[in-house]
Amino acid sequence: MTNNLQLTDEYKAAIELAFAHRNMWIDGHAGCGKSIFSSVFLREMLKNFQISHVYLAPTGIAAVHVRGMSIHSFFGFGVAPLINEELLERRYRNLNPQLKNRIKAVQTIVIDEVSMVRCDLLDAVDAMCRFAAAKDNKQLPFGGKQIILIGDLGQLEPIVADDDIDILKERYGPGDYFFHRSRAFGAGNFEHMSFTHNFRQSDDCEFFEILNAIRAREINAHQLEKLNERFCATRIDRGIFLVGNNRTADKINGEELAKLAGKEYAYAGEREGDKVESLSPDQLMLKLGTRVMFTCNNGNVWQNGTMGIVTACGVDCVKVSLDGPIHREVDVQQNQWQKISYVTDPSGKIEEKIVGKFRQIPLKLAWAITAHKSQGQTFDSLVIQNPNAFFGNAAKMLYTALSRSRTLDGIFLEKKLSRWSLERYGIRVI
Repeated sequence: MTNNLQLTDEYKAAIELAFAHRNMWIDGHAGCGKSIFSSVFLREMLKNFQISHVYLAPTGIAAVHVRGMSIHSFFGFGVAPLINEELLERRYRNLNPQLKNRIKAVQTIVIDEVSMVRCDLLDAVDAMCRFAAAKDNKQLPFGGKQIILIGDLGQLEPIVADDDIDILKERYGPGDYFFHRSRAFGAGNFEHMSFTHNFRQSDDCEFFEILNAIRAREINAHQLEKLNERFCATRIDRGIFLVGNNRTADKINGEELAKLAGKEYAYAGEREGDKVESLSPDQLMLKLGTRVMFTCNNGNVWQNGTMGIVTACGVDCVKVSLDGPIHREVDVQQNQWQKISYVTDPSGKIEEKIVGKFRQIPLKLAWAITAHKSQGQTFDSLVIQNPNAFFGNAAKMLYTALSRSRTLDGIFLEKKLSRWSLERYGIRVI
């Protein structure tokens, strides 16, 4: 599987650390190959050397993407905040034997999309691992288990409900990320690696420098001018609109679909077992001419995020003309997404178990998508509706949105970025 992928020196160094059973924290800019390393090279190494391992993520949809489980599901956590160790110990004692066995059996825990992991969640992982550890390991960080954290801290951040803010501040002080005063992270002696190889923007060095400047929260006037050269006063009908919230994305998609003449075709998804998170809707409505985005990978044919136009709708197959100079047409049939759980066999070895399936045409309406849901995807062309109006941690949302493109020429701005907005986002203009 790795024959056509580049095993970089950074990958080799990370594999050596993983093989040495060292705790690791791998970060790096968008497009530096963290997902390739995690899903291909690291997974292959763990499998080949028969290291008992699990892949976890902070959300359900992220867990599907990494072919693993959510952190909360694997450990049987309740609602956050998870900072009461006595409560956690009672919860552990009340877990069913299967859940206890898999926590005991796992040797290596890979946590992807770690930028969304809070302090209390990582400390709770540490506590549960220590509760499950043998007597000699109970005082060791994570009960002696290897923890590998992977993610870009420049992108999405932890979600903290209003009711939790004061509780977390009282325990941890300012900051919600896993490295903000987490006892477990401080004690875990994590080897920190930053991947620097640029895969996504490898053909546009100037754009890559602009992205890194935004990620570092300091951009110069020339870089701001280059971004604002992507302002387009007339509406762009190619690419995908990146917007600030779901309501705006749904409104744009609904309005654009309604504009198309002709018959509307309905494709119903099929579910089996536990609910599986997916970017494709349960009920996919299409017309000829619908702008769509693929929601899964299919080798070199299409990738998650590939764009196209629907040219034909059959009973169980849709024909799509892919974006690009050739406008290649492909037949698209149902894809299957799976929800994974981990179980232990009679020998105590951890195995993957499929507990849910979702089958659907792997497409979604793609005139618009939120910047939040665009994380992990790559677009040849995108339109940022209003780069001055992102919410939450707006600097990270802006960085996430811009970094979805391979080139600066693939970005269009409906409004120019203002110096005032950037400074309000916490990005200094020099």
